[in-house]
Amino acid sequence: MFIGLVNPTPSEPDLTVAGVDGNGTTRWKVRTNPACAGFGVTRSGDRSLAVVLFSDADASGGKLATRTTASAFDVHTGRRAWGPVEVSGSLRGPGLTFGESRGERMVLSSQDGRVVAREGRDVVPHYEHDGTVLIERRGVLEAVDSGDRKPLWNARDLAAPASVVSKAGDRRVAPAFSSATGASDADVVALDWSSGDSRMLGSSLHDLRTGRQVADLGDRREVTTHVDEAEGVIVAESPGENGRITAIDRRTGAQLWQQPAHQSGLSLANTSRGIGYGTDDLGTVHIDLRTGRVVARGDWTVPEAVNSTGQMLVESAAAEEAGSPYVAFRA
Repeated sequence: MFIGLVNPTPSEPDLTVAGVDGNGTTRWKVRTNPACAGFGVTRSGDRSLAVVLFSDADASGGKLATRTTASAFDVHTGRRAWGPVEVSGSLRGPGLTFGESRGERMVLSSQDGRVVAREGRDVVPHYEHDGTVLIERRGVLEAVDSGDRKPLWNARDLAAPASVVSKAGDRRVAPAFSSATGASDADVVALDWSSGDSRMLGSSLHDLRTGRQVADLGDRREVTTHVDEAEGVIVAESPGENGRITAIDRRTGAQLWQQPAHQSGLSLANTSRGIGYGTDDLGTVHIDLRTGRVVARGDWTVPEAVNSTGQMLVESAAAEEAGSPYVAFRA
């Protein structure tokens, strides 16, 4: 399924969240307030859900929202799975994290919509993905299952990556959640390691559910991570003359291939089923994530999304003239 927004029109003043299947048929619609432009996708067990916001805001009357709620809908049927649950603001992410830019943040459970954690003096929610929440409690990171609230791992149990150990010497080091946008993706989170003097010594990627280290990133900065869950490949990009793009086998941690970031200008937008979709200095490319080999090249648009069957959803000016801005292709 592709999930997207249909903007308000004079004849339909509501904002619509819609689910479209692989044949291009709209299977369901949920109408909401135009002020609630964000939506999220998550999983509860083997069930995929779209999380939609609702509020009492009235843009035409100049009324700001006094109450915002979240509800989850089955992405295949459009049936409500849970909610409405009152939340502290808009959907901020990562995952089911809600709140305003300067207000209290809160995290909901993908299973039933209950509140898992609220931001406070001793608790900071950092990340949520498909029912696993990463929070900082009294300065220490811990991962929690949002269904039963049981802890999964604690930062004190993690061993520092080899690149950090070699720099730290006898100094103690501790990890913190990397706040760099794009450094964490899906169920892989980036952690920054520093010593007592707060000097960052390196970073690493970890499995959100188990805490297991899947990659030592050394001192790379501004990393963007792409996770292909089906193929088990992680691609980490870092910019600049000294930057690199590296593909890692998630199961073994082995490096599959690597190239300097400036060598071809390669940058990925999304990944699916072993293929990376992005651009390089010559145009749009599709690459094999396990080999780095270019398998297709052209002047087409980078896909907005790729579903689990390999369909690419692409914006098209020609399609927009026919009444819809999107067209789907077989990858």
